[in-house]
Amino acid sequence: MGKESGDVPVNRAYLFGGLGAAIIMVALALTYFLEPEPASKSKVSDKSSGTPVTKQQKKSAVNKDRTKKSVQNNAVQVPENKKSKPDKKPSFDVVRVNPQGDAVIAGRAAPNSRVTVKSGEKEIGSVKSDSRGEWVLVPKKPLPSGSRELSLQSQSPSGTETTSDKKVVLVVPEKGKDISGQDNPKKVGALAVLVPKKGQGPSVVIQKPGGRKAINRSQNGASVDRSLSIEAIDYDDLGKVTVNGKSAPNGRLHIYIENELVGSTVADAKGLWHVSPKERLAPGLYTLRADSVNKAGKVISRVETRFARTAPVKEKPAKGVVLVKSGNSLWRIARQAYGSGTQYTVIYEANREQIRDPDLIFPGQVFFVPKVN
Repeated sequence: MGKESGDVPVNRAYLFGGLGAAIIMVALALTYFLEPEPASKSKVSDKSSGTPVTKQQKKSAVNKDRTKKSVQNNAVQVPENKKSKPDKKPSFDVVRVNPQGDAVIAGRAAPNSRVTVKSGEKEIGSVKSDSRGEWVLVPKKPLPSGSRELSLQSQSPSGTETTSDKKVVLVVPEKGKDISGQDNPKKVGALAVLVPKKGQGPSVVIQKPGGRKAINRSQNGASVDRSLSIEAIDYDDLGKVTVNGKSAPNGRLHIYIENELVGSTVADAKGLWHVSPKERLAPGLYTLRADSVNKAGKVISRVETRFARTAPVKEKPAKGVVLVKSGNSLWRIARQAYGSGTQYTVIYEANREQIRDPDLIFPGQVFFVPKVN
């Protein structure tokens, strides 16, 4: 009886312990299965760092991203960005004057601008550019004979005034005379040269008095590009020179003075080219040559002329006054440029006497394709 009475307390202890463990497990199971659905999704994982991110943090990040995109979109659409761009400067493209002084002047400016052409301080005419910025002016009265500088100014629809950085030196001859004042029974047209308003730079001859075409005098006529020519040479009192000419559009050229290479260039889409040698020229007579080469560097056409770099003139022209002297198939112009002293331009009448045989080899001739910086 005593043994049985001793076993009873032990069995009860195991019994109560087992019941307690079972109750705890049931409670844990209920807690796991009965946990609210939102609590299980209240945290998300940040893929970039592995750190849990709450819903509130995620919502805040989304709002910040939306705000950033909104600011960026608004910045792109601000109209002041377009207004900050400077208006297009007006430019001369065409100046044609017949022997009677009747003129046609055309160019480009900002669209729908008021364009004004002046001779000195006197207005020649005013016209409005179209939606593409193109304008054409036909002065009501013929231009009188004499030399002058044409300037160009435009006013945009917003009221902004812009002045061209180039001028046109225009020389209209008297009846029965040429542009240098010498007697000439033939009807001779005007001379128009586009020049920089300030400082030295390449000139562009936009009308010649003669207008005669070139004659092919080379041995191999088929290989000559008749569009190649030396049009003008600009220089100042210090001997800084710029050679200007025409060729086929995008043509490759080598320029020589006294058979020494002074520069290589590529013409623009209109066939205009210029080269400014680094070395300054002392007064004297020089031989100037331009070679047009193909992609392999072979000369396909050539022109050559003599060039006199004269000493500075004693009689300085007044501002706005152009002195013209004629020579053998050329004209020499002296003018007073703003802030840069006296500028000289030698203009050749036609390139018919410039053409040379492209197959000849000259001392100092190079055989490579010119590079443009």
